[in-house]
Order: sequence, then C-alpha cells, then structure tokens
Amino acid sequence: MRLGRLGLGALLLVAVAASVALAFESPVYALVVPGLLIGGGMLSAMSRFPLGQLCGVMVLFGVTARLKEGLQVEEVVYAVYYLSYLGSWFATRLWVYRERVFDTPLDIALGLFLAYMTASLGLTVLFGGSLSLARGDWIALSAFAFYFPIKEACARYRWGPWVVIGIVIYLGLFSFIRNLLTFSAAIQDAEYAWQIARGRVPMNEMLLFVPALGCLGFAARASGWTTRIVLTGGFALFSVGVILTQWRAYYVDLAFGVMLFVLLLEWRGRGRLVVLVGLSGLLGMGLGYLLFPGAMELIVVGIFDRILSIGTASTADVSLLNRFLESRSAWELIKQNPIAGYGIGTTFGFFDTIYNATWVKSYIHNGYLLLWFKFGIVGLLLVLFAWARAILAAHRVWRRREIADWERTLGLTVAIILISLIPSHFVSAPFTTSDTVLTFALLMGTAAGLAKRVGDPSAAPTATDGTREAGGRAPRADAA
Repeated sequence: MRLGRLGLGALLLVAVAASVALAFESPVYALVVPGLLIGGGMLSAMSRFPLGQLCGVMVLFGVTARLKEGLQVEEVVYAVYYLSYLGSWFATRLWVYRERVFDTPLDIALGLFLAYMTASLGLTVLFGGSLSLARGDWIALSAFAFYFPIKEACARYRWGPWVVIGIVIYLGLFSFIRNLLTFSAAIQDAEYAWQIARGRVPMNEMLLFVPALGCLGFAARASGWTTRIVLTGGFALFSVGVILTQWRAYYVDLAFGVMLFVLLLEWRGRGRLVVLVGLSGLLGMGLGYLLFPGAMELIVVGIFDRILSIGTASTADVSLLNRFLESRSAWELIKQNPIAGYGIGTTFGFFDTIYNATWVKSYIHNGYLLLWFKFGIVGLLLVLFAWARAILAAHRVWRRREIADWERTLGLTVAIILISLIPSHFVSAPFTTSDTVLTFALLMGTAAGLAKRVGDPSAAPTATDGTREAGGRAPRADAA
C-alpha cells in the first residue's frame, strides 16, 4: 500500500513537471494536470454518487469545448463517451425504471426535434449534402439530449440544482482560463499595437455568458454583503471573458439581460443591482490591469471601439453586411423548401464580399434561419416552442412566493438568460457547436426540472405506476 502511494506521488510529480515544461511551449498545456486531477476525481465519484456520472461527462466536456477547424479526434472520442452515457441513461429510465421520460410538451418537443434531426439524414442524402459535415452537425445537436438528465437532476435530487449550478460555473471557469491563456499568448506574440487592440478569443462565449448573468442575478438577491461581493466578482470575471471574445452580439445580450433584471427585480433589488454593476466594472478594470499591465490601455481602446461600432455595424461593418448576404442566399433556398428543410450537413453557396469569391458552407450566421434551412419550419417551430416553454416554466417558478428564495432566484435568472439570448441568434450560428447546444440543454433542463421540483401543475406528469409523489418527485433510494 505504501509503495503504491509513493508510486502515485512520483507519477503526480512527473506529470506536474511535464505540464510546467510544456506550458512554455503552449499555455494550454498548463491545464493538463488540473484537468486530469479534476477528471480523475469525478470519475471516482461516478461509482459513489447518483449524479457523479453526469458530473463526469460535463467535466470532460469542458476539455473538448474549443473551436478548431474540422472534427477533432478528441471530439469524436468524447462524443462516443457521452452518447454511451445518454444511451444508458435513457435505457435505464425507459426499460429498467419504467419511467415516463417525455412527460410535458417541452419534453415531447425536444424529443421530436432530436428524432427529426436524426431522420433528416435522408434529406442530406437526397440533396447531396456532405456526410462528414452531417456527422459533425449531428454530434453537436445531439447535446440537446442532455436536457433530460439535467431536468431529472433538478427535479429529483435534493442537491440537483446546485450540482447543475456547479457544472455551469466549472464550464465557465475552464473556458475563461483557457481563453485567457490563449489571449495572453496572442498579446505576447503581437508585433503591432493594432494587433493588441483587436485581439480576441471568439470561442465558448455562451459558456461565459450564462454564469456571468447567473452571478449577477444571485448577487442582486443575496442576503449578505459578503455573498454579494463574491458573486459580483464572479460577474466581473465572466463578463471580462465575454468581452475578450469581442462578440458584439453577446455585448448586446449582456446589456439586455442586465436591463431585464432591472425591470423584473423588486425596487430594493434594483438599487443593489446598480451598485453591484458599478462595482463589477471597477473589479473588471482592476482584473484587466492585473493580468495585462502593459497592454491594458490598448485592450480598452479596442473594446470601446468594438462597443461603439454596434450602432453603425448594420450599415458600415463589412463582416456583418456579409452575413446579411449569407442569410439572403439561404433564405432563397428556404423559400423553395420551407416545410422539410435540407437536412444536416447540406451546404449552400453565396458570394463573399470580403474574399471576393463564392463561399460554400453548411451554416448560417442566423440561428433561426439555420434551423429553418436544415430542418424546415417543423424543426424551427419545435425549437422555438421548447425555448418559449422553458422561459414560461422558469418564470412561473419565480412567481411562486411560497417556495425557497434560492429556487425563485434561480427561476428568474434562467428565464432572463433564455430571453436575453434572443438578439444574438439573429447574427450568430449557435446551433453548430456542441457548447452552445449544451448551454441550451442546461438552461431548459434547469427550468423544467425546477418547475417539476416545486410542483408546478403544468410540469407535473400523470402518474401511471404509483412511483411518483406530488410535484413530480420520484422517491428513489439514491435521492438523498
């Protein structure tokens, strides 16, 4: 036993030394040892805790959630792992526990979308789409299936919602650290001032956006100032992460979310919110000067230039105008086949004014048109219906004054985040990467699970076998 511990300790020291050495080659390698330790701990917890498997899948997702050209080997390996998890989850619920997985209209809508998305492979073949691109689309969109275990976690287990909150914070922190290291490397390699001012890390923006507004919502309704300040620090941290992506659409979403909190909170909460947002601005600036002491002025100039360009982007920004041309070309094809769509992996071409050439691609920088193009009006309406039902479910939780205050706060926060994501989807392609789809699954699953947890009549299933209690809770032995 002692020899085994010494061997493990020596192995850990070697791994740490190798990670530090590799960090000089690429900052991303610095995440290897922490990732292995966290992942190993979560894998160990799988056999001990009911939600351990879900946590393990989410931990490993954070490692693979990055943007690289094409479908990467680690993404395929992880896809096999999480699809195995989802397959076992559905199999045990449907055939072992004999439970009704598709209880509510929201469940049915997402289930139908997943089925239609898979069946659309026939349309892909019919319209000459790329099967390799279809594989990537299917892997990304299949993350919607995480809605069901997330919903169960929030509805059934005592600590389920807090576990989901922890998952969201973990994914946000992991994305922030990775983006920060990538941005820092880009700053160090910059040769000109404009390269620093325009530096950006455009990935995992939704994984940063959600915990940013989540921290702000809980900070505004927290009872003690210590908790408020800690959560405000979280809002500042994740907001800096969103800002460094330099996605103007998410700047708008962030401002929209703050305004929604101002409108929906009580008067006392609104006053706190104004103070906390101001404090977070100071914390964010301080964090920026601490991380980038010699380049902060140029970074701030670039960010303000990006923010000020929002008002004129629709008429003066070449990249945004190019996206309008892209959407127009896709719309012409949608009008020819508006009902069924063209299937996953199907491409279309448009004239790119930036490169002065025709660009053939399988995605559109408009989330709504993207769904319509791939899955027709059927797929678009299924997703919009599920989105709206999740907002209503979360809002109903917020309106219930007899439940715990943290449950109401979580309901309000989820509803506001889901609403505030609406603007950015007009100029971005959120349903093409697994991190954005998983974010929706986390939000929708939390909304539906909370509604079921607190006994919302619209979320409670019809009992068929006597195994469920009022409010949709199932008294399982592992629910403690």
